[in-house]
Amino acid sequence: METLYQRVLGAKFADLHPVLRRFHSSQEKITGVGLFRVIHHGGWFRRLLVRSMGLPAAGDAIEVYLEVTPNGTSERWVRSFAGRPLVTIQTAKDDLLMERGGPIRFGIVLGVVEGGMTFRSRSVWLLGVPLPKGLGPAIEAEVVPHAEGWNVVVRMRSPLVGWLLEYRGEVIPQWT
Repeated sequence: METLYQRVLGAKFADLHPVLRRFHSSQEKITGVGLFRVIHHGGWFRRLLVRSMGLPAAGDAIEVYLEVTPNGTSERWVRSFAGRPLVTIQTAKDDLLMERGGPIRFGIVLGVVEGGMTFRSRSVWLLGVPLPKGLGPAIEAEVVPHAEGWNVVVRMRSPLVGWLLEYRGEVIPQWT
């Protein structure tokens, strides 16, 4: 049975760096650990939006624990920032990776660049209702692999207030 990322990436899955192929080929729960820097962009309204979405608090050298649990055609992603979980469910719809966290769902285009991955949100739903382009939040992310794991940068912005959040760090898979 193909994994979620194998289905979404199709033939491009073979172009992933071996460490990413191994991680995203797992049929069992898999974990990773790392240290991250979380940046909140200024302004009380931006901070209110970040807090209301349950996104991680700002800080340097934040311990991160990642747990990915496959469940049929979906995966449950738990990213714990200093013990505070950010839980999302990922599925596939056509050529998009769908990621839902709370009332928001993103349709994300995956790309493969030099063995790493890019993530760009294309569509956003709030409480199941599609938001017009340009009104919903947007996510951009890059994953750059290395021999032991990967570096990741995730950015979120809102068209109404600009950049909200960025987190970056290194993930080291915990192979069993």
